[in-house]
Amino acid sequence: MFTKIKDPRILIYDGETDRLIGMASFELTPEAEKALLGLVNYGIKPSTITLLDINLYQPDRTYVPPTPFDAYKREGTIYALFTDSSTGENIPVEIQMKYTARARGNIFETLYHFDSVEFSDIEIESVKINY
Repeated sequence: MFTKIKDPRILIYDGETDRLIGMASFELTPEAEKALLGLVNYGIKPSTITLLDINLYQPDRTYVPPTPFDAYKREGTIYALFTDSSTGENIPVEIQMKYTARARGNIFETLYHFDSVEFSDIEIESVKINY
């Protein structure tokens, strides 16, 4: 059983073209952390996930920023450390998914930062716990 999520990041692909978008770091809302813990601990698929303070730090050279509030089909793998409740050890976990993304905020200040992004229409492809 896992109780906490640390150091999340996501590798993002365009869901229509399979073209690499890039790697991004982010923070989880308390609700999103609870939803991802529910997925890994109990297999409960989240209906939505909200990421905060997203920073795209390895964009593909062909990266074009999304239009705010428009829906985009995406595929991605979340990489994070999940804290084991019995040992306190941080275990690497990979979650592959397809989803619809809507970016919000800060889009015009920098092309590589968003205040928040909401994932909906989530389809979980796989969950890999790397003990």
